[in-house]
Amino acid sequence: MREIEFRGKTKACFLVGGSLECHQWPDTYRIINKLQDEKVIPETIGQYTGLKDKNGKKIFEGDFLRNGDDIMLVIFRKDLASFALSKKGWLHDHFFQEAVSNSDCEIIGNIHDNPELLR
Repeated sequence: MREIEFRGKTKACFLVGGSLECHQWPDTYRIINKLQDEKVIPETIGQYTGLKDKNGKKIFEGDFLRNGDDIMLVIFRKDLASFALSKKGWLHDHFFQEAVSNSDCEIIGNIHDNPELLR
């Protein structure tokens, strides 16, 4: 079975945990793991894809991956209920293994800390 994890950014750092708790009033989101239960910024929440890069790092939604000269963004396509890769210049998004293997890629940042990588 695929491991379910979420990542979200507090004001200071990213927090990873196996549970995401949402409250409508007040509009708060919390990432919960064995050691912490912290409020996170909603726009920074991303789910673990279940895949790892060539260095064994977990790939989350919102991560930038490098494969050679290509830089791709990991996104979640709600209409397809699937994680995909997006790259400027592609006509459409691609699934992992369709365009590139996750084991050939390296995480080089994320959209929240490195927005300049979005080209």
